[in-house]
Amino acid sequence: MVTRLARETEVLRPAHGEDGLLERQAIAFLKGHGTASYAAQVNLRPRGKPAFLGTSDIKLRRSFADLIRRDVRPTGLHFTVIDIKATRAARAFHKTQVAFYVMLLRAMLAELGVDAIVEPAGEIWRIPDDGDAEGDRWTSEEFALKPYLRLVEDFCRTTLPAIADKVVAPGRDETFFHVYFKCEQCSYLPHCIEAVGSNRTPRTRDVSAVAGLSHEAKRTLLSIGIGTVAGLAELGAGVGRIDGAGWSLSGGPTSSSAGRRLCVTTASNPAPNRTAFSCRRGLMLRSTSLPTMTPSTTLW
Repeated sequence: MVTRLARETEVLRPAHGEDGLLERQAIAFLKGHGTASYAAQVNLRPRGKPAFLGTSDIKLRRSFADLIRRDVRPTGLHFTVIDIKATRAARAFHKTQVAFYVMLLRAMLAELGVDAIVEPAGEIWRIPDDGDAEGDRWTSEEFALKPYLRLVEDFCRTTLPAIADKVVAPGRDETFFHVYFKCEQCSYLPHCIEAVGSNRTPRTRDVSAVAGLSHEAKRTLLSIGIGTVAGLAELGAGVGRIDGAGWSLSGGPTSSSAGRRLCVTTASNPAPNRTAFSCRRGLMLRSTSLPTMTPSTTLW
């Protein structure tokens, strides 16, 4: 998409072999220098910690926005943040990612002393309904940023400090994790997968082993002290009446009965090969909710 865009208009792009645009190029673009309308792979990493991250021991990693569009209008510089996704539908988490980039862009502009407007709408460039991932065409979905900005702000204010306070040490890991199907390429999978192995007893086997369990459903169970397959099985039909249980606990295939079935299979099946997990065993691969977290807590 970016290659095609660069044939139609001027786009600042990273040099060959580089992950992101050079810092001096990115700064010049944000200050309004040059004639490019777009900048690709801009590292939105202010030198100081943005205020919205609060006072916790948080360190930002590199955050590359796929595209930033710059418009010069009578009212000054206007910037729009765009994320490119190989999908046919823009999801809420795609839009939340753009909102996070917008907050970082605002912080960078303030740090550089640039008086500019970041547009109140973001864009997701996705695969056209009649296209495919191999083509260079795209459909642009514009969306209002305000609700997603509130979501990121609330996360940074209420959830992030609690994550930063968790202890990670040899033999001790207090961070929240959930093993599911998107974990297959995660570097932390060998660590997390041990918790759901069928070689564990039901009382030590993490509740993530129950297929279909969502992140929020697991959080709900943990909030009432249920963190194992045996605990879920013992909860019985009452699981569906828990406040915040959600569909996967109250009406879907994941329930106390699924926990009881896993208790039986755990007792009767030998430990499978680590790489052989599948839904046939009642398991779905799940990853840490924030795989970039370290003891000093690194965000994105």
